Order: sequence, then structure tokens, then C-alpha cells
Amino acid sequence: MRNTTRVPRKISDFNGYLQTSDDYLQLINPGPPPVANWQRLGLTQEEADQWHATRLSWDSQLYPKYLSPNTKTKTVNEEVAEAMELFRLFAQPLLGIMATSRNATPQDANALNFKIGRSEPTHPTVPIAEQCHISLESMGSARVKFGCRAEMEGGRAALPDDADSVQIAYKIGGTVPVNAEDGTQEYIVTRASDVRDLGVAHEGQVLYVFARWYSMRHPELAGVWSPMNTVRL
Repeated sequence: MRNTTRVPRKISDFNGYLQTSDDYLQLINPGPPPVANWQRLGLTQEEADQWHATRLSWDSQLYPKYLSPNTKTKTVNEEVAEAMELFRLFAQPLLGIMATSRNATPQDANALNFKIGRSEPTHPTVPIAEQCHISLESMGSARVKFGCRAEMEGGRAALPDDADSVQIAYKIGGTVPVNAEDGTQEYIVTRASDVRDLGVAHEGQVLYVFARWYSMRHPELAGVWSPMNTVRL
């Protein structure tokens, strides 16, 4: 499976990456001249400071609350997922800068999890690899809330890096569809979560739903359909 992000998505792996990457960026390279790795690789002082501040906040506040059974709550889980996503959005462009730096070495690439040079083609050619996991919640009166995630372990609904939208295929009542193209209707939404009003006339019927990650710029690279999920309207 192709890795579409240089920053790990699994919480324990993310924790390790945040610590080791920050340590590496702050490390003084002997040169000549002797400079911190972040400076050698083209980051600014502000960017390096923000990376370090994120690590300190994660280490001292958020991750300990997540690890402790006394403080781990749904709210903490959501805060962890949000912090990881915000850091990913912050770090990805900086890792691109460092990956294309003239000073980048194989050791840098290994420590920071990037490929030296251009890591992605100008026009992507590989289908979206992540599986889309969809959850459904009936809101009453045939209104349904859905949320899509790239991982089953929970957290905030979010689009993966290669997708700009979600394609939904659904069927209301009748025989159970055997796949996403079996008598379904389709629509595309640019968020990973949404509320859909399917019409009060359908209240009480079973809704069958499939979802997949989608790129409106490159629809030919859409991901695979999720397993079917159901909810009663």
C-alpha cells in the first residue's frame, strides 16, 4: 500500500515520530559550518519553533491524558485526532521543502520519513489507497449523519491527503444491494462528514450506503468502495 503521508496516522507511531523528528531537527550538524538540522534543511526559525512547541504540548498535556485510563475520554480522543491532523497539515509542506533541499541526505530522509527529491508526480497516477470507513447515525425524520475515516480506530472524520471529497452510493429500502452499483444513487460531498435529508416519506425504511474516497480533479483515481453500512431512517 502506498504511503500517502509522511506523518504516521496511528497514534503510537505518531507519538514516536513527533519526538524523534523534533529531536533530529534540533540536533546540531557539525557542518561546516555547524548549524541545526532544521536550518540546514531550509526551515525558518519560526517553523522549527512551532514544530518544537507542538511536541512539547503533546508530550506534557495531550498524550499523557490519552494514555491514562483516568483521563482518557471521548473528548480527549477527539482532541488527539484533531491535534494529529493539524500537525500533519503543518508538517507536510515543510517536509516537502526539506525533501527538495540540496543539503538533504539519506540520513535526513530516514529520520524524517521523506524521499529525497520530488516524492509525488505532478499529476497523480496511482488510485487512492486508503479504505474508507463510514459510520451512519439516524437523526430522525429520514435525516442521516455520516462520517468517513481512513482508519477504523475512531477519531475525527477527515479526508486523506489524496482525496478532496467522498463519493456516496445509497439505496433506500427494497432488496439489499450486492455492491455499490446495484440500484444505487450517487452523490459527492467535499467534507468527510455530512447530514443528508432523504425525505420524510422514507422514514422507517432501511438505508444501504457505500462510500469511497474521491478526487474531483482525478476521478479515475477514486478509491475502493467501503463495505456496505446500514441504518433505519
